[in-house]
Amino acid sequence: MKDLNVIITAISSSAVVAAGVSGVITFLLKRFDFKNNYYKWVIQRRLRVYNDIDELLFILNPAKIGDKISEYEYYHVFSEQQRFQDFKCKITKINQDHIWLNNAVHQKLHTLEDIFYSISKSVSQQNPENRDKKLKVLGKVHFSEITDLRYEFEELVKKDFSSLHNVKGFFKLTKK
Repeated sequence: MKDLNVIITAISSSAVVAAGVSGVITFLLKRFDFKNNYYKWVIQRRLRVYNDIDELLFILNPAKIGDKISEYEYYHVFSEQQRFQDFKCKITKINQDHIWLNNAVHQKLHTLEDIFYSISKSVSQQNPENRDKKLKVLGKVHFSEITDLRYEFEELVKKDFSSLHNVKGFFKLTKK
């Protein structure tokens, strides 16, 4: 009988220990799972914004007016007011989600927005019938500046894309 009590006590205590170990392991796995789901969510948000930036850069294509490569004079977004306004709205929309961008990409986006704002301000001061013409002229004036900015922007996006999976690093880098 004494042996039976020892066996029952041993089985009971091992069951309690097993339940405790199982509970700790389950807790740790749930915590790890929550962290992974959070990181996935952050990456999805960042990917959505970078997809919008990709569309923005795609739209920002130069208008070719001749047969030579050097004959690009302005970007398509400057060909008419509606296209220009739509592009400005896209910049503003992306800028509202700047929290998901690293600081360097956000700064380039802000610089691009400033350029487009100053052009918009100059165009709005023209007579309505002269606005498209003024828009093309300003597009030509700012062509090289926007081209340089576009190239820098693309390089920053590529660089940031290579470390998109590093969520902890992203949060450390975005501190001001």
